[in-house]
Amino acid sequence: MTESPQPVGNLAGGNAKGVFQGHTVEDNIAIDGDDNVAIIDSTLYLGSDELSAKEKFERGLRCLDHGVPSKAREYLKDALAAGMTNPEVCFHLVLAVFSKRSRRELTAEDHHLLDDIAGKIARWSKGRWTTALQAIFQLIGQSEKNADDETAGWRIFAGLPPDIREKITRHLELVLSSSVTDALWESTKESARKAQLGNNRTQRAWIFFQPRPAGPRARQPIQPQVFDHTRTIVYSVLGGLAILFLGWLVVSEPALAPIAAYLISIPAAYLGGRAAFDWKYRAGRLAELDRIRQGLVWVNHAPQDGFTDRVRQSFEHYFGKIRPPGVSAERWLEETEGVRHQLSDELAEIYREQRVTVGQINWLIRFLAQDVRDRYTSGQWQAERDAVRVSANTQLTCVGSLGVAAVAALVALYHAVMNAPVQAVIAIVVAAAAGRVAVPGWWTYVSERRRYADDLHEYTKAKTAREIAYQEWARFLRENRPSEAEMEAWLNADRAVLLDRALNVYKLRKSDVVEYSFLLTPARPCQSARARGGPARYSRYNVLLVLVSRDGVREFGTELQFTKATFVGEERRNYRFDAISSVDVTRRPDQGHSLSLTLTNGPTRTVEIPPPRSGDDAGDLPPIGLSPEELDKQVASIDLDMAGFQHTLHLLEGIAAEGRRWLDRTLTEARRDRWRDDAA
Repeated sequence: MTESPQPVGNLAGGNAKGVFQGHTVEDNIAIDGDDNVAIIDSTLYLGSDELSAKEKFERGLRCLDHGVPSKAREYLKDALAAGMTNPEVCFHLVLAVFSKRSRRELTAEDHHLLDDIAGKIARWSKGRWTTALQAIFQLIGQSEKNADDETAGWRIFAGLPPDIREKITRHLELVLSSSVTDALWESTKESARKAQLGNNRTQRAWIFFQPRPAGPRARQPIQPQVFDHTRTIVYSVLGGLAILFLGWLVVSEPALAPIAAYLISIPAAYLGGRAAFDWKYRAGRLAELDRIRQGLVWVNHAPQDGFTDRVRQSFEHYFGKIRPPGVSAERWLEETEGVRHQLSDELAEIYREQRVTVGQINWLIRFLAQDVRDRYTSGQWQAERDAVRVSANTQLTCVGSLGVAAVAALVALYHAVMNAPVQAVIAIVVAAAAGRVAVPGWWTYVSERRRYADDLHEYTKAKTAREIAYQEWARFLRENRPSEAEMEAWLNADRAVLLDRALNVYKLRKSDVVEYSFLLTPARPCQSARARGGPARYSRYNVLLVLVSRDGVREFGTELQFTKATFVGEERRNYRFDAISSVDVTRRPDQGHSLSLTLTNGPTRTVEIPPPRSGDDAGDLPPIGLSPEELDKQVASIDLDMAGFQHTLHLLEGIAAEGRRWLDRTLTEARRDRWRDDAA
């Protein structure tokens, strides 16, 4: 199921034109597909450089805000160990401990850390972070049967600033008691609906998936052919001497008519020859231009799905989208077949290297498609052909001058032959033989230099136009690309909206849900992008929501079209606690993961978490001090965190192992007030 394309419009102001005007989300999805992982020019979470305690804290905050709590815990613990033992650091560390985890997923180290932080609250002076910590420990320790405790915890929470309340709600959603959950849910889902389309999402989200564009290039003109000066000059001198000798034969017997004819033939031959050279050169350029534009029979010998083939597909896609008003896609593709092939071959040649992908030059392909359309619409398309075409004046000059030269030469030669037959015939033969060699030599010399000058002019013009388009596109991306925090905020809003939708479908209150988890995997084909060392994000997700209530397990599946903020399709499954036969996890050598769920009365279903592609398309980004293997391992961990893999696995494994007893034990643990007394 797809929706009609929505134009992006002009996001970058009046000077941003050509490359992205009228661009749509579908344009890139259709072409980029799974072309590669676009790497954004920033390193968010990884690095072997020595960081100060403050830098570790700041990086931990970024990880937490961007939905990577596992890395956030590492950095915040390091900051704490480095001496930053203040309430702000501890507050965010507590959030990281609970983010995307249930109580049962906490380790003994986590419990010890929470106990230690809870014991420090009383020693700190009162402030926003201390109060926030008190609110957290009150809320996570609430007894569902104690209204006084609930009121006290809620009163502390309600007095916190909105930004802190939002953080607590978002990161502690899996451990808050049901009474607190119901109290927060109404405002949470309303905020999610607003945030889902906030910050101009439908006009900007697609920009996140645009790869770092490859720099502008144009095909260099071929250098002029090597000119054999010696041979041509020798024959030119020999022919010239023969012509001068004929002139001497003419004037040796003075007669007005032959002498005048001889003198007229030389400049007439020069003018006619020059016009003939121009005629031949222009005819050749025109034939080449027509050959390109008419698109002679063309066979694609490029390997299927190789770089050249994908470049050609991209040209066909954008030329079909970007066409003159009133011209159908079929007709436009037919009219521009030769131009498309010539341009695609050019780009395939000048960008054929390992580090450049089609996605990185799609900006240039779009620009070229727009340039061809604009030249066609403005009449420049025909004007370019008219500029090359041989003019009537050139044709008249050539025919007239050569005709005059021929008549005059015949008169002069007749007189020379009559005066000295043997010498004249020898001179004529020498001049003709020398001209047969000299004229093609000079033609090659003159035409090649003229061709090179014209090609160099076209190259300079094309390179300048592409440079301007590149700068506009790069500036557009720089000014409008969403940040990691925005992408995570939109994804969090999607999760909340989908959870509300599932609760309505199953007629459940939020407090009826004992535990739940989201598992997000890419829906192929899709675009993908990551900040270097950050989590992979996708333009389309398969979303699996697992809801656990007292009655059993419910699965709610759908496809999230992230760039449009829409859900497509719906799948629902319901089963008892004892219906899960087994849960298997496979980690492949490429760091990819597979989760297989087998029910007692159904087939095995497998969910794939793709391997990281952290090194792809990294180009000239600075190194971060990790080997490719270490980088892939860390990035794989980040991707699993982002996908919700660990929490989903923990949830399903617990149910598969214990069945109904898992529910009973979870409900018992949820009523424990582990940290409330220490926090008080």
